[in-house]
Amino acid sequence: MKFTYIALALAAILLSRQHAMASSLGLEAEDALVGWRNSSNSSDNMAKAADYPSKKVRCGNKLYPSHPQQTLKEYHLQEWSPYDGSKLPANSRVCLVRTNGGNHSCIAPDYAEHVVISDLFVDACGEYYRGFEEIAFLHQDENMGTLFSPGRTMYPTKNSEFAKDMSVGGTYAVPLSKFIKIAAPFPEDIQKAELNIQQALQSGFSYDPKSHTFTEPK
Repeated sequence: MKFTYIALALAAILLSRQHAMASSLGLEAEDALVGWRNSSNSSDNMAKAADYPSKKVRCGNKLYPSHPQQTLKEYHLQEWSPYDGSKLPANSRVCLVRTNGGNHSCIAPDYAEHVVISDLFVDACGEYYRGFEEIAFLHQDENMGTLFSPGRTMYPTKNSEFAKDMSVGGTYAVPLSKFIKIAAPFPEDIQKAELNIQQALQSGFSYDPKSHTFTEPK
């Protein structure tokens, strides 16, 4: 009897944590989420954002991509949650397939994804940081830019022989509020960033020291 009570209490705690996380992530129909589970791309040795101590930004209230490429982007969490179709109204955007007839119900809901990524940035004084971003979205809403590192872009390659071919684009400033954590750079981050900067400039990118941003080749 005691074991049953403990098990029920733990289940209630886990359920309340799941709902709190969904709410904080701003997902649709969060009360219908079944529960988070690791995605097929997740790795047991994936370093979590909590593993890194925070670092205070020294200059300004924004960070800027240290280089335009996304070669130093790291994943720290990749998970997904199905939806309980019985808790969704048939007219919910989360519901992908509905029953026919007068009493509509959802028989095939979408699923939610939750990812934490990090990449390398600098502040207005040129000091380096790792910025961590949390992203949650419905699978149906995923597109080419969903998992871009903050402040980085891509654009369709001109006159490419391949359909949907994309090229690295320019960068823009990112407010500190965009990040869930800011930490010190990883080992070798700065060395790798400097190599990326050199490659970008050699390929035609320009850098504006006033705005701390890169512009893609014309």
